[in-house]
Amino acid sequence: MKISKIFLENFRGFYDLNTIEINDFAVLFGKNDKGKSTILEAIDILINEGKGTVKIEKDDLNVKAKSENIDEFRIGIEFENFPE
Repeated sequence: MKISKIFLENFRGFYDLNTIEINDFAVLFGKNDKGKSTILEAIDILINEGKGTVKIEKDDLNVKAKSENIDEFRIGIEFENFPE
């Protein structure tokens, strides 16, 4: 089993719906403060139901979404090769 896609909607710096595809070899790289850690922390929040290392906070809602009176964010993971 492996992660094939990560979905982030209105979570921190990710406004609207964003899909991140994960291939057999995936590398997260970029300048500071561009969302690399956010992706990993979103996985932690989802898998550990907000009770892991990273806690859900009200400031996790994207600022632009908040200004548009959106009051929720979504995190999703798509798996492939799921065992039977």
